[in-house]
Amino acid sequence: MSTEIGNKKWMLDLDTEPYISPIFNENIYIASGENCYAISLKDQKIKWTFSIDGLIKSAPLYDVDLVYFGSSNNMIYALNSKTGFEEWRYETGWVIDTSPTVSENLIFVGSSDNNLYALEKEDGKLIWFFSSNAAIHTKPVVHGKYVFFGSDDGRVYALNKSDGKYIWSFAPEDTIDFDLLNFITTPIVSNPYVNDGVVYIGVNGSIYALDAQTTDEIIGDSEKEIDIPIETWFFIIISLIFVIALTVIYLYFSKKRVK
Repeated sequence: MSTEIGNKKWMLDLDTEPYISPIFNENIYIASGENCYAISLKDQKIKWTFSIDGLIKSAPLYDVDLVYFGSSNNMIYALNSKTGFEEWRYETGWVIDTSPTVSENLIFVGSSDNNLYALEKEDGKLIWFFSSNAAIHTKPVVHGKYVFFGSDDGRVYALNKSDGKYIWSFAPEDTIDFDLLNFITTPIVSNPYVNDGVVYIGVNGSIYALDAQTTDEIIGDSEKEIDIPIETWFFIIISLIFVIALTVIYLYFSKKRVK
């Protein structure tokens, strides 16, 4: 039996927690702290380093000749994979802490400003954006003509990838909606996975499988009904009591003025 299995081949010390991309052309691209690195697997040397004024908290994405990553300084960057020189950057409204996804000529990235962005991958031009009701911490996934992502508002979204048109959303539990001042939600933080027309997502200890072209739930490890939380009912009841009280006071003083 070989004694070499599991032995350390080499190591490279970085400043903070590294986020590692898949291997391309015997190179790996690593984000750590405020730096993005290109490292050769042939000699384990750093080929180039690109530094920014923000933390990078997700793995870079390599596509053709560019490397993409987002940062806590609200920017998404595109670097030349050979030289590490900046090709373009695009500023969102808040922190980006998830990896982008590329499909055809577009790059998709979610931001903590509640928006999913579709940018032209060669020059960073904004093609479209879609606003959810809370921050986005999942990596977008493209399957066919759709792009899927989860939001902290408690929904999994399916959009048309070419124009950002809303197709459907699925809410396994609590959600934040525009029609109710409600901050009780079950955030979707698990990255979606799509295979053979089925979207898989993990939420709050449950696994869901969704038909990619409908809102129907196919598989779930929980049959529980989704109830409106007690806190929401409390908020609604207190609001109604307040409105009724104001109405009674208004009517009372209106009658006195008439007399």
